[in-house]
Amino acid sequence: MKRLILAFFVFILNFTMLVRFSNGQWILQNSGTTLPLNGVSTVSSGVCFAAGDSGVFLKTVNAGVNWSKSMLGLNYTFNAVKFTNANTGWIAGNSGVILKTVNAGANWTAQTSGTIQNLFSIFILNANTIFITGDSGVVLKTTNGGTGWTQQTTELRKALYAVYFSDANTGWSTGSYYIKTTNGGVNWITKMSSASRRSIFFLNPLTGWMTGLNYGKSKSTDGGETWNDTYSGYDYSPPATYTAVQFINLNVGWCAATHSLGGSVIMTTNGGANWFNEYPTTDDRQLYDMSLLTSGEGWAVGKTGTIIKRGPYIGIINIGGIVPSEYSMSRNYPNPFNPSTKFTIDIAKAGLTKISVFDIAGREVQTLMDETLQPGTYDVRFDGSGLNSGVYFVRMTAGDFTETRRMVLLK
Repeated sequence: MKRLILAFFVFILNFTMLVRFSNGQWILQNSGTTLPLNGVSTVSSGVCFAAGDSGVFLKTVNAGVNWSKSMLGLNYTFNAVKFTNANTGWIAGNSGVILKTVNAGANWTAQTSGTIQNLFSIFILNANTIFITGDSGVVLKTTNGGTGWTQQTTELRKALYAVYFSDANTGWSTGSYYIKTTNGGVNWITKMSSASRRSIFFLNPLTGWMTGLNYGKSKSTDGGETWNDTYSGYDYSPPATYTAVQFINLNVGWCAATHSLGGSVIMTTNGGANWFNEYPTTDDRQLYDMSLLTSGEGWAVGKTGTIIKRGPYIGIINIGGIVPSEYSMSRNYPNPFNPSTKFTIDIAKAGLTKISVFDIAGREVQTLMDETLQPGTYDVRFDGSGLNSGVYFVRMTAGDFTETRRMVLLK
């Protein structure tokens, strides 16, 4: 009986934590098109690009208040778009199409891919080194910004829908099967001959996630050598395809989904052990791609011109398994910041913890938290989007402990 009560308490505690962390604000924006959008690339909090069917290309430079539309050719089907900065980017699509721009999409130059296969995914390692994957096991690489593309050798002629590299040598690609390279693509080794995956993301050389068909969510902690399925949490009927996955740290991540009832964005705050629904969409708004900054801010796109935007991840999350011996609050980083920053706190004993932000005049402008915390180390993120530039102070009070730090918001 005691075990049942304890298990119930742990469940309620975890559920409460998940609800508290679900603070994202996904907002539907007017894209100006009903064409499917298959790819999206977030460059900054204000700049984003999207591309899709019938050669449609969209961009915003004011956080999505307005989207400008260009039609690059009705015969084009664009499946992926990626930018290195606000000006330079690539589009990949069906029939081996690769386009490049150096002026934010005002003009595009066709590049010779050397293939007629449909291309699905782009990964930009740097301004010169880029990988693209597609049908029939196609992997393309350039080391000169796309002036020349080389087709790499893979073992199976199956679709590769996603590609990701942690450095110049180590990379992974997945789709109808799953492959890995440790020498920049000179050799690709088949790790799974059948995978049914659509997206892959690595936070560091060891820790990564794959998502795909039929609730498919897998996590690796050994550089993609082995994968553990994580079906717990928000898996619903009808079966969903998780089309995109991205994490901002070892705990916090998101998946975009599509299914017959529409689509959704699900979120985890414990590395994928549990997931919860952060944003549901309707039948005509299935989600095909997602692109987030390290702050958690970004966009997702999909069917009938769907564009939704998420604000920065603002919240507090337990990141430590060791109980600290004393209370502390670190300096925030970055500092100066615009618009968000983060800092770490150590909680030595369970009890009420309050964290508030004050302006230079000593007025309390925001309460980040005022509740009981269990012992541990926590990351705290603060968003100053609604405040003016200036000097602010963040104060933490827990028991007899008080600490104040100076922050500079510079817009």
